[in-house]
Amino acid sequence: THEALIRNWKRLGEWSRQEYESVQMYHEFRSQLDKWKNNGRQKNYLMSVGSLSYYDDNWYKPQKSNPQSWLKRYMWQEGEEIENKEEKTKGHFEEIKEYLNKSKKNVTRKKRLMQIAVAAIVLLLIGVSIKYYESEKLNRQIQKTSEANRLATRAYMTVAHDPTLAFRLAEAAYNIEPTPLSKQVIMASYGEVPFYQKLEGHTDQVRSSVYSPDGQYILIS
Repeated sequence: THEALIRNWKRLGEWSRQEYESVQMYHEFRSQLDKWKNNGRQKNYLMSVGSLSYYDDNWYKPQKSNPQSWLKRYMWQEGEEIENKEEKTKGHFEEIKEYLNKSKKNVTRKKRLMQIAVAAIVLLLIGVSIKYYESEKLNRQIQKTSEANRLATRAYMTVAHDPTLAFRLAEAAYNIEPTPLSKQVIMASYGEVPFYQKLEGHTDQVRSSVYSPDGQYILIS
C-alpha cells in the first residue's frame, strides 16, 4: 500500500526528479570547482558567462535557503565516515561561494573590457568617417577651385577680343568658386570697350531671330 501510494504521488515524484537533477548539477559543478582548485585557482579555470548563469540560477540559488544542510547530504559518499563533517561542509560551501563570486567578477571584467573595446572601435570608426568626410570635402574643394581657375583662365585669354564672353566665363567661374583670378577677370572685362557689341544693319522692328549653326551669324526679321 505504501509503495502504491508513493508511486502514484505525483508531487513526490516531481520533488524526487528535481532533487536528482540538483544532485547531478552539483557533481558537474564540483568537477569544475576541483579543476579550478587543482590548477592554483587561476582565472582561466573560472566559469564562463553561460556556465555561471546555468549553475547559479538552476542549482545554487534554489539551495540558498539551507545550502550547507543540502551539501552535507550529497557531498560525501554514502556510508563514508568523515570527521568534522560540519566544519568541512562549511569550508566546502565557502569555496563554492568564492568560486562563484570570482567567476562573476571575471565575467563582469570581461564585459567591461568588451564594452571598452566596442567603444574604442566606434570612436575609431567615427574618427575614420570624419577624416574621410574631410578628405572628400577637400577633394571637392580642390575640384571646384580647379574648375573655377580653368574657366577664369579661359576668360582672361578672351578679354582682349571678346569682353562679353570673358565676363560670362569669369562670372561662371566666380559662381563655382570666388577665386581671386575670377574676380580679377570680371573687373578686367568691365574695363574693356565695348562691353556689348552693337549689331547694325537692321533698322525695322525685330520679330524673330535665329543663329547660324556655327554661331557666327544671326538672321533676324
